[in-house]
Amino acid sequence: MPTPSSNDDENKIRWSFAPRASSSSSSSSSSDDDAAPADASEDDALRARAMALRARAIKSYLALMSVASANLFEKEELAKALADAWIEKRSKTVNLPLRQIVGMPGNPRAGYVVVTLDLPGDAGFVDFLVDSGATTAIVSPRLREMLGASATDGAAIRGLGAMGETVRQKVTIDGVGVGSVRIGALDAVVTDLDASGLPAVVGGLLGLEFLSKARSVLIRTGSHTTAFAW
Repeated sequence: MPTPSSNDDENKIRWSFAPRASSSSSSSSSSDDDAAPADASEDDALRARAMALRARAIKSYLALMSVASANLFEKEELAKALADAWIEKRSKTVNLPLRQIVGMPGNPRAGYVVVTLDLPGDAGFVDFLVDSGATTAIVSPRLREMLGASATDGAAIRGLGAMGETVRQKVTIDGVGVGSVRIGALDAVVTDLDASGLPAVVGGLLGLEFLSKARSVLIRTGSHTTAFAW
């Protein structure tokens, strides 16, 4: 699990799972923050910003965002396509306060990111620890009970632990949300977390399967926010 650090050159950590188009244009080397300002409050401001760019720069941005521009010949058309792409990307971006848990057993100096999920049933809003070293999400038995019929049990998974054979239940949670965005179903494994040292408010762990649902995840340690782009 990467640990946010103030020594990072750009003061941020990025996990990206979507392929990015390459371009030799120097304008295409700008960061995603420049290409899609998530904090812009008015659509008109984005349109004005797009119009202020040169046509070549607009085409580079459109290529990076996989937006076709071969049939767009006027700068106004290109700028409108770019502004529309920015607006759509902003609507699928969720900015959350950066929350961390430190002092975990086995790695006391690491800071683990906490994300709150909106879950169905009686579960409501539940905190999860993000662990990029894990693959599948984990939920506690107590949380599984709270989910009730909102989650569907799958096959049992057998394994070997320190105390011998273990049996864990797979589960699929429908209607999961992050902020204002619904991300659909989340597959997880029911696991007892009592021995993990996690605070009681943490309902489980989120691994790479959850992170790969997002186009990108950006942790900004400077502004203390976590941004998910879907």
